[in-house]
Amino acid sequence: MIRGKRRLVVVMFAVLLLSGVALTAAPVGAAPLADPVGRPVAAAASEGVARAAASAPASFKLKNLETGKCLEVWAGVWTGAAVYVTDCSGSPSQSWSQNGLQLQNAVQGICLDLYNWNNFDGAPVLVWECTGKPNQNWEFYGSQIRSLFSYRCLTVYPANTATGPLVVTANCTGKPNQSWAVV
Repeated sequence: MIRGKRRLVVVMFAVLLLSGVALTAAPVGAAPLADPVGRPVAAAASEGVARAAASAPASFKLKNLETGKCLEVWAGVWTGAAVYVTDCSGSPSQSWSQNGLQLQNAVQGICLDLYNWNNFDGAPVLVWECTGKPNQNWEFYGSQIRSLFSYRCLTVYPANTATGPLVVTANCTGKPNQSWAVV
């Protein structure tokens, strides 16, 4: 029996599976990821983070350009909570800061996390205690936010303007549901 906060994540994952999200895993033993011009992920990450860190305020919101809504921690701020988009407000659960490669909720200091180290399209994104491990490392690359573990982008799913769509990772396509602004 699943108990506590993990129940939401498991239910969220089941909804994604039933809704037809393409689930593709990287092959075991695959070569290290590189950015589109062939640089190792670490080199691309340091450049992308340096650009974002220089321009991002101490605390900011992340606004999806397709929906016009902000990234928020589901049901307040607690470890294991999913993230989704909703109307931008003064809510602390929409407040983020950057600490090296990690994106932290500015109130609780918990980090954006690729759940259970999943490396497939539709992988759930949530917040978890900051560990500094690769599944919590992100980079700003143009208007996209990419996981440095899966090299997939934060994506609003389903792509629409309603309040409540979940945020997952998916192959980076440059579509508006993967475009974010620091506000």
